[in-house]
Amino acid sequence: MARDQKKNSKRFQTMSNSTNELTTFEFIQLAGQLMRDRNCPPILLSGLTGLGKSDVVRQTVRDVSDGNASWKPKRDVPECGSLEVINDRGLVDLRVSLLEPSDLLGLPDLSGKIVRWVVPSQLPVIGQEDRFPARGVLFLDELTQAQPAMQNACFSLVLDRRCGPHQLLPGWSIIAACNCADENAHTFPMSAPLRNRFAHFRIRCSLEAFKQWAIPHDIDPRIIAFLNWNPASLHQATENPEESFPTPRSWVNASRVLRLFRDSHPAQAVAACIGPGTATMFMAFLELDSASDLKVDVSQVLRGKARPPKFTMESPDLAWAFTARITAAVQQSPERLATAIGFYCSPAWKEAREIGRTGLADLKYLVPLPEFSRALEPHLESCRKCYGGLL
Repeated sequence: MARDQKKNSKRFQTMSNSTNELTTFEFIQLAGQLMRDRNCPPILLSGLTGLGKSDVVRQTVRDVSDGNASWKPKRDVPECGSLEVINDRGLVDLRVSLLEPSDLLGLPDLSGKIVRWVVPSQLPVIGQEDRFPARGVLFLDELTQAQPAMQNACFSLVLDRRCGPHQLLPGWSIIAACNCADENAHTFPMSAPLRNRFAHFRIRCSLEAFKQWAIPHDIDPRIIAFLNWNPASLHQATENPEESFPTPRSWVNASRVLRLFRDSHPAQAVAACIGPGTATMFMAFLELDSASDLKVDVSQVLRGKARPPKFTMESPDLAWAFTARITAAVQQSPERLATAIGFYCSPAWKEAREIGRTGLADLKYLVPLPEFSRALEPHLESCRKCYGGLL
């Protein structure tokens, strides 16, 4: 009986974890729906280092805001340095690991006969309507890295939407974020009462979600191709505290480095971003651009005026490297989208179908989906023949 209960408990825990593990875009959509209700519960977002939790919260605020509206404080009102205005919404990012309880409660004013607590300048509370938009998000970042006393100060703020005499503006939601406890991030465990105040969601590392963000943001196509070939390299922690390691955030930094060193391969700078082990593999992948099999003009290939390299699963690295060149060609000249789709649906990929299918699917992140669908429509039949179905 006890064994069955333990098994059922473990099964339920596994089911719960899988239910609350979301990609970044899934969280943005779900949190956006919650935030449209003024009774939105406080949200705790956890995940591995470098997944972009702070950016996810910012994008969520942007998605629920009114893009045709804007908010500005009144002229005679001092601005709040912690406030970021996103259209008609506000975002106050508080790194609670750097705060003390008095930063939320404020300091006492002893000038009168009654002690009053002066409102902290960064809190969007009642009485501060002239300094903050009517709606927004109070973001408590690095919550588990805050000292226990600071976590305790967040109790009433999270549950009762107030800290001492200061009450949060009605239109503001609370989102907190933290790293996973097993990442050696110098964290302090949250007490059960504080944990129970939140709706918990965990961001999972997803290559598809990273590509959905990275490709339209001009992240180097060679990075996307390398990660398609080596998905495990998207996020790999290291035991060496003196080395960097690959995460979505550090791959973005590596892309910036590649842009700075266009005419050379900055091995040391790349290794400083993603760690020496991953950088060695990635730099070897970059060298494929000079391979004899790939010395062909991509634009000529797409127009059918040059013969493409032979793509096989025996040399998948060459095929992946060529997908990067196709993506780059479409990035530089969006009018090549239709010819790129046609090339991916050609017999050139019959011996490397999975690579061709992935390269074709990645193109949909370069343009709005309706535009991609229109460009794909003339090639539907050849797409079915080549890949046995649609994307």
